Amino acid sequence: MTDFIQDGTGTGYRAKVTNDNKLTVDSVETTAESLASVNGDSFNVSNDIVDITSDTETALIHIRNTNSEDWVITRVYFHFGGSTGGVGSGEFCMTTNATT
Repeated sequence: MTDFIQDGTGTGYRAKVTNDNKLTVDSVETTAESLASVNGDSFNVSNDIVDITSDTETALIHIRNTNSEDWVITRVYFHFGGSTGGVGSGEFCMTTNATT
C-alpha cells in the first residue's frame, strides 16, 4: 500500500515528496509588519512637535489599544530639540500600561 498526503477538500490533490523525503511546498515568507499592511491593519501614528516649556516630565503622545487584538509595534521614531531656554538635555522614555 502506498502512503501519500491528500488534501482535505475532496478534490483529490496529493502532495509531492522528493526522493530524499522532503515535502514540496510553495510558500511566501513575510514579516508581521508587511502582513498587517496587506491586511489593512498597519497604521502610522504621529504628532506635531511639542514645545517643552519646563524641566518637568512631559507626555508627548498617548496611544491606547482599545481593541482585543494585540498590536505589533515595529518602530518608534522621535525627534526633539532643546526646551524653551535651551538648558539641559532631553530623554526619551516609553511606558507601557500607563495609568496617568
